Amino acid sequence: MKFKTVATIALLLIVFMSVSGFAIYDYLAGFIIHGGRTRSDYYRPQEVSCNSWHLNETFFDHRDPLSSDTDTHIEIPSCEQAIKTPKVDHYVLNKDQMRIRYLVFPTQAALADDSPIWLHVHGITSSWLHGVRYLGAAQRLGFRLVVMELQNHGKSQRHREGSSWGCREKWDVISVLKDVQNRYPESSVLITASSMGTISTTQAAMTSPDAFSSVKALVYESPISSVSYTFRSAGRMLALPESITEFMLDLTLDLAKTRSSIDFKSCFPDPKSHFVDIPTLLLVSEQEYRKTALRMQFRDYPYHRWLEIYPLPRGTHSAYWNYQPEVFEHSIKRFWQQNTNQIFGR
Repeated sequence: MKFKTVATIALLLIVFMSVSGFAIYDYLAGFIIHGGRTRSDYYRPQEVSCNSWHLNETFFDHRDPLSSDTDTHIEIPSCEQAIKTPKVDHYVLNKDQMRIRYLVFPTQAALADDSPIWLHVHGITSSWLHGVRYLGAAQRLGFRLVVMELQNHGKSQRHREGSSWGCREKWDVISVLKDVQNRYPESSVLITASSMGTISTTQAAMTSPDAFSSVKALVYESPISSVSYTFRSAGRMLALPESITEFMLDLTLDLAKTRSSIDFKSCFPDPKSHFVDIPTLLLVSEQEYRKTALRMQFRDYPYHRWLEIYPLPRGTHSAYWNYQPEVFEHSIKRFWQQNTNQIFGR
């Protein structure tokens, strides 16, 4: 009887440890390949809806009403208004034969054929909805806005192994960029990117520099240089010992590799032999990054030869424009004119 009791307890303990181990494995691996979201949310149907992040951050008017710089003529649209924006879908196949969606906007049909293109690449938890916020800014500055959706987002095709933080998404950027340039061969291109979109764009520029021949400037909002950078930043925010952070990083990346077939430790090439030779502006806010700007410039962005940092006073992750649209747009206008000698817009 005693033996049966011990055996039962041992069996229950084994089951508990197995279930707990799988839960830890699923969470840590999923943290990377699902972008910190649950599996059900990551593979949600294609129609994008307004969530709390949209309502309280990216589409909320965070302008300081007491600031003398606030331009009341610039409208911060609501999320519901943004969803109703007239748009035209286009689809391309990337290198892996996945259908990738991008959008253009009929309200800009009157622009000249050689008007510059503003292509926006969103982050891991976003979609086309993040980029449509810039339609008014593009019109004011004279750009034709194009917004793409990376694989696993919106109506772009899902990859069964989840996100790869730019290692596969780079082909999405390349395919959309090539198709846009075929449609508007006389136009130069500005690419803005947010969060994981910055990694995808950097990887794309290094992989296919010919596809970026018309790209005159890159503007990175909430820039992230790698998965490792993201993890280490979280460790610093939580004040974890560096040894603990590195252990968790190695464990998470190893587990994610078994789930995604991506070696996150080696998918980035050697910066000594690969680089991005396109003027790049990093938009950072004190509210989000505090004192990390110089560290990001010199250590975490080794691929970018032409790099400039424009500090913004306010803003949270991937939500800078609606905190100070005038300053945000001015920084893009100044950087574009500085690197193209094109004068346009207000």
